[in-house]
Amino acid sequence: MSNHMKDKKNVNDNIDSVNVVSSSNDLLVVGNSYNEINISSHETTWVLDSGVSHHVTSRRDFFSSYTPGDYGVVKMGNDGFAKVFGIGTICLQTNTGFKLILHQVRHVPDIRLDLISTGTLDDEGYSHASQNGKWKICKGSLIVAKANKCCHNGLYILEVSIFNDFVNAI
Repeated sequence: MSNHMKDKKNVNDNIDSVNVVSSSNDLLVVGNSYNEINISSHETTWVLDSGVSHHVTSRRDFFSSYTPGDYGVVKMGNDGFAKVFGIGTICLQTNTGFKLILHQVRHVPDIRLDLISTGTLDDEGYSHASQNGKWKICKGSLIVAKANKCCHNGLYILEVSIFNDFVNAI
């Protein structure tokens, strides 16, 4: 959760008590009688990219598992280099209702776009195809996600939510 929590509300009814803490990017809902925490994050966009060899994001808060370390550098499109600060897993809730789990995602704070490597998707058994400004990602016969081609830059943009599951509280 962000250290910059702005709003805190206590919502009570006769049966249950719920505490809600939110910031511009995060929402935390704690149900007192059910002993569970639901963490939800805002919607975001990812670019499908056939030119990158790994999934990459600048957002540390997107990771559901994360291992910090010195993982070298990535070469950027401008021929510069940026340091990889960690590697982990990110779970995306796609626009078709499926969860797309990205493994071995590189955390590169200096990158400007969140990138999904189509080559890595191929390696993990996903297929993908584009036609008429639409791109779809499939696993077998299931359509896992759909992306639209952005008019002004030609990139395929996938709109998703970062999915963080329920956490049991003691």
